[in-house]
Amino acid sequence: MLAGDPSLHTPSQLTSAMHIRNAWPIQPESRTQSLRGYVLHTPCRQIVRDVYIAESLYPDATPQVSFVLPGPRPSMRTPSEDGRRHYSEVDLARSIEHRPAGPQFYDIPGVVNHSAVVRHVLTRTGHSLTPFRGWRLAMTYPVSLVEMVWSLTHPSH
Repeated sequence: MLAGDPSLHTPSQLTSAMHIRNAWPIQPESRTQSLRGYVLHTPCRQIVRDVYIAESLYPDATPQVSFVLPGPRPSMRTPSEDGRRHYSEVDLARSIEHRPAGPQFYDIPGVVNHSAVVRHVLTRTGHSLTPFRGWRLAMTYPVSLVEMVWSLTHPSH
């Protein structure tokens, strides 16, 4: 945040959602597949990203998040299975928490009506009764213009 008199500028909250239909099939030759990558271009104090997947899809998969320097689409690579890092990877501390089922499933502390908005969108898209499992990454905002890449790891592959 830019320096200045805090009484002049009240903090703003920015939220967005992405709905991915007909997601990519499991790649049988790979334990890991890329879900989504996007550049973190809006500076803020904290970033919260939730990913929800219908319980019927990828039942044994767990998410991973990596950060890479922006580049052509091939830079949206999944983490290496042998632990080697690509030159474009940025090492940022992060943890992903599994979201517990229940009435607060979609809540984000401090974001008013977030849960109600998500439920409204699910109703409009015909998924109000679809059971989901979800994960959250919440962290102090990293560096602007770094790409966040979400991927799924399939332990059975």
